[in-house]
Amino acid sequence: MKLANTVAMCLASLLLAPRAAPAANEWSLQFGVEDFRWREFDGGTRLLEESGARYSLGIGLESPVSPDALTVFGAEGKLYFGTVDYDGQACNILTGICVPSASETDYNGLMGEAWIARRHPRAGGGAFEVFGAMGIDAWTREIRSTATASGGSEDWSVLYGRAGAGWRTGSYALRAGLKLPLAVKETTDFGVDLEPKGRASLFFDFTGNVHESARQSWAISAFYDSYRFAESDHVIISTNIGLVEIWQPESHQDVLGLRLTGRWR
Repeated sequence: MKLANTVAMCLASLLLAPRAAPAANEWSLQFGVEDFRWREFDGGTRLLEESGARYSLGIGLESPVSPDALTVFGAEGKLYFGTVDYDGQACNILTGICVPSASETDYNGLMGEAWIARRHPRAGGGAFEVFGAMGIDAWTREIRSTATASGGSEDWSVLYGRAGAGWRTGSYALRAGLKLPLAVKETTDFGVDLEPKGRASLFFDFTGNVHESARQSWAISAFYDSYRFAESDHVIISTNIGLVEIWQPESHQDVLGLRLTGRWR
């Protein structure tokens, strides 16, 4: 997958960078399952929908970076994968005629994110927090060929920012906010680079502790995440079958999932 080495180096630099004293660090391992949906639109009309289960494995670090331990740095890296159903259309690139088509799409991706939060304890218990994050998300999307239609592959890379607020107690934590793609690159199997514009979208994460001890804890999270991309510019290329117009339609990604996290101090 293109950009995989670059993303892996970014993850390593995020997770291995020196921070506060090691005794204050909290490391985590994660396993997630998610209900994934990808939709594409043309003028408000849906062109296709992909839906199904994806899975993820991740590692994380959280560490106080202020003397009062209320400013906290975090970083995580995640590998995700899955095969989902494709319900869309197959189009003749010369005539523009499209017919309904059903297939499957394989997703494989890497994500790395670093965040910083400031927590404000309340007298009655719990703490309000505000946070910001930057991340890199890179994935391959490969639509399988069928007996009547050829498939295709795309390599995506997204630099994004997130910002929001949350509330946490000793037993649960809630975060919600906005996510905005800052730079997007999509490379098609024609070798053409497209740059769909990112739009703001929502996310939330609710985590409840199910086991707690002095050195470790286990938690279950319910989360929602999303992307919104506007239609890209159109690019005309010359192929051995003539001129072909390439673009990425308006695209929406929505993910609703569960995550099991083990933490060690």
